Amino acid sequence: MMKQIFDSVKLGELPVKNRLVRSATWEGMAEEDGSIPEALYQTYEELARGGTGTIITGFTSVSQDDRYFEGMMRLGKDELIPQYRRLTQILHENGAVAIAQLA
Repeated sequence: MMKQIFDSVKLGELPVKNRLVRSATWEGMAEEDGSIPEALYQTYEELARGGTGTIITGFTSVSQDDRYFEGMMRLGKDELIPQYRRLTQILHENGAVAIAQLA
């Protein structure tokens, strides 16, 4: 039987509601320290509410010293963890799986 785009699927052991994937893109919306502004939360929430099953975040550095691009998400200090936890929660509440594109 042919699989359909709205069929659920598993990525390894991770259940996903459908086969719609938003690939990592460059939003360029993060603050200089890598923190997430309200507009970026809203962007991701809109994607999840729209039915996307898996959302891969934009380029996210794991070091506060990285300066590849202005507006790059950065998770290089513990103080930012609650913001990224909130982003994950927003996606999960809207039925999407979150995957971070780490750099």
